[in-house]
Amino acid sequence: MANIYEEKSEALHQLLDHARSDDGATVLIPDLQRPYVWTPNQVSLLLDSLIRGWPFGTLLMWKVGQGGLQNIPHRQFWRVVERTEGANGSVVARKDPPAAYQMVLDGQQRVQSLLLALGGDGWGFRLEDRDWTQELTDRRPRGRQGKNKHWSKASLCFDLNVFLAEYTEGGSLLAVDFRNVLRWAITDPVDGQSSWKKPSTYEEPLERSFEEKNKGRFIRLSRLWGAATPNPNIKEKQFQEILKELFEVEGVPPGTAEKLLEPMGELMTTLRDLKLSKVTYLELLAFDKNIWSEDSYNDAIVNIFTRLNTAGRTLTREEITLAWLKVGWDEAATGGKTAGECFLQLQAEVFGLGLDIEMDSLVSAVSFIWSVCCNQGNLLANRDLLRGATIRPMASELAKRWTDIRRAVLTGLGVCRA
Repeated sequence: MANIYEEKSEALHQLLDHARSDDGATVLIPDLQRPYVWTPNQVSLLLDSLIRGWPFGTLLMWKVGQGGLQNIPHRQFWRVVERTEGANGSVVARKDPPAAYQMVLDGQQRVQSLLLALGGDGWGFRLEDRDWTQELTDRRPRGRQGKNKHWSKASLCFDLNVFLAEYTEGGSLLAVDFRNVLRWAITDPVDGQSSWKKPSTYEEPLERSFEEKNKGRFIRLSRLWGAATPNPNIKEKQFQEILKELFEVEGVPPGTAEKLLEPMGELMTTLRDLKLSKVTYLELLAFDKNIWSEDSYNDAIVNIFTRLNTAGRTLTREEITLAWLKVGWDEAATGGKTAGECFLQLQAEVFGLGLDIEMDSLVSAVSFIWSVCCNQGNLLANRDLLRGATIRPMASELAKRWTDIRRAVLTGLGVCRA
């Protein structure tokens, strides 16, 4: 029997470029994956580990041809992770066909974190200031929350002053604690913060890189990453010449710039080597009709999904089904409510009957009703979960019949409880 995967490796900078390319990303995330949950501190710790030369870990990828892309619900990586009320983050554009794609099945959190730190000037997090304060100081702000919840958008920056002080004291790059050097800072003077009026006693959780006192102190880490040309032949002296131009653009005072050239040249070779470091991954191969039947291939892929360890637990078929329903749901048929909102409301109503039913069981029950009403009694099989022609109509039909299905579920469970 032919293996369904190959072991591969790719330079880190190439992997990230495929996930953020200006002409469209070809590395995507299947929608069955949990959302991005890492915090700014976790992103900083990951970068600190990589700069120290610690391992990144392996990934699990799935190669998907252009024709197969429609057979799995997917999403792009974030440019800005939005965790405030009433706004949406921005995502990387997907490359239009024709193209071959890779889905990240295991490693989404790490890849997304590196993109937020290294992707470009506008990448990062937008959080409410109270959340930034807790994240950076491990304490909640005192006082009552006002009606207007102030927020800030920050990018990961490199604090030149702290770096120079720690390098000078320790005498080498190994002595630098990059957890102190990597700082989240507001870099956008126009849209980097909420504009509501603040009291005179307001405690700002973040530094503003563009303030006069900070000019020449903070450099976006993405700019250092971009300047670290992935050429193994470039030496520290050549990187120092590159840094001279960058320091001038960033407004670093000449005296400070001169002191920084040697230690920063050493850092740039480290970043260059990190760019060239190989990321290993297992890649599930794209479907090939000469090797597998469509049913056997789809069954294998779904089994890999369901056996994949996700956040310390196994993924279920019902989670894959619900991911499809969220993509194909007709919100107009359910009063503007998404599939997720409809199922959560139904689960709450079931709880109201005194029954503690997990979401998987609820999705399974609704799938059974659909099978009886709309699919001639045929239950969903693993192979159906990668067939858009089978499961997309299911989402539309469930949305149109949702009122009746909801009533049937509640009535049936009510009878069982009685």
